[in-house]
Amino acid sequence: MSEITDFWKNKSFFLNKEALIVGAREHYTEDFIANFAKWKNNLNELNRTMKEYLISVDFEIEYWYDLKYDDFCKKINDNIEQWIKSNNDIESKDMEIIVQYIIDDHIDNILLSMNEKKYSLSSLLQSIKIVKF
Repeated sequence: MSEITDFWKNKSFFLNKEALIVGAREHYTEDFIANFAKWKNNLNELNRTMKEYLISVDFEIEYWYDLKYDDFCKKINDNIEQWIKSNNDIESKDMEIIVQYIIDDHIDNILLSMNEKKYSLSSLLQSIKIVKF
């Protein structure tokens, strides 16, 4: 965890947003590797919480899929980069917003996938009953 703490403590040493992006990506990538078990446990809890929420709103659970660790790490780094490009800076409190964006994006992707599967042409054709007069 020291890598992340060091990044936030030493953030002022990055002289421009490009250096800040590189620094954030390096520090988070190193922390994802060094603290794999912690991050993986956090992601498992996040997946469990998202799934429980969707069940509570009568989501058809057969369409659920977990957010994978590698995808989560990539999304953290990519969203940090986008945040810095848009805002020219980043604060530790911004990470809560970034994680919420990742959650929202994952759930949106699941819902889109569900709709594509439920309402595809082949699904619709299978649901039509031929009536003979």
